[in-house]
Amino acid sequence: MITGIEQAIKQGKKYILIQAPTGVGKSAIAYTVMKYFGEGYVCTATISLQDQYLADFPDLLTVKGRPNYICKTRDDGKTCDLGACVVQELTCSRKPGTKETKYPAYYSERDHCTKYWTGPTGDPERCEYWIDKAKALNNFGVVHNYQYLRHKANFAGDFVERKILISDEGHK
Repeated sequence: MITGIEQAIKQGKKYILIQAPTGVGKSAIAYTVMKYFGEGYVCTATISLQDQYLADFPDLLTVKGRPNYICKTRDDGKTCDLGACVVQELTCSRKPGTKETKYPAYYSERDHCTKYWTGPTGDPERCEYWIDKAKALNNFGVVHNYQYLRHKANFAGDFVERKILISDEGHK
């Protein structure tokens, strides 16, 4: 399959469809293609498939929609879809600071000052949604679900301009 993908790309093909049974290694092929090109996205139909990619390939990252994160600006345990960054026009004291990176609107883990970054678990005062989003924007490979990527690419202008987009379970 990898040889076929390589040949198709050399022939100038823009879209490549792979149909193969469960267990063949389509996820490993998707990962290999992203590594070969140095960047890419995998879209999946479910969060459980996102989690499977992350378990199999730990250097991939994901960011899920705001409803999957607890808002740190609220005292009532509500999720980030009801947080200050949504209801107060994207202003939030828990959002990480900005830094000039490949994606200027978000800091990169490597370049951001330690005031806002304390390690893999993040600063407990910072919003985990924005931290995950910043890290994903600056990572070579990101796993999304279709709904999140469509929304962020079309409306927020995030997660665009990558060489590779792999649609896992594309029929869904």
